[in-house]
Amino acid sequence: MEHGIPLEQISPADGEQLLRLLQEPANLEDPHVRDVLKRLAPRWPELVLNLAKTRLERCLQRPEHISLWHQYHPSDSPGLLELLQGPSLLSECFDWGLPRADQAAFGAAWANLV
Repeated sequence: MEHGIPLEQISPADGEQLLRLLQEPANLEDPHVRDVLKRLAPRWPELVLNLAKTRLERCLQRPEHISLWHQYHPSDSPGLLELLQGPSLLSECFDWGLPRADQAAFGAAWANLV
């Protein structure tokens, strides 16, 4: 049983706004937030990945905020890799992240994403 607003009723603009709001919290460890990200990822994988990249960049500016979302278990992942376009999206994200990989805060946050 799905709780809240069914995803098919959320417009792309509203989905983008929701993901933009998730840029600011210090962490996304709440199980409900992780569930929303998992549900949004199949519909808007690029937006979820852009959220992750924005939060990764923030780790360089504020290393105390290294948490994207903790992955205590693989089921906590937003599930991007399981999507048809997931490997391609993550490959692009790896290319984007390589120049930043030598920075400790970025590396720790990157590990949380992958």
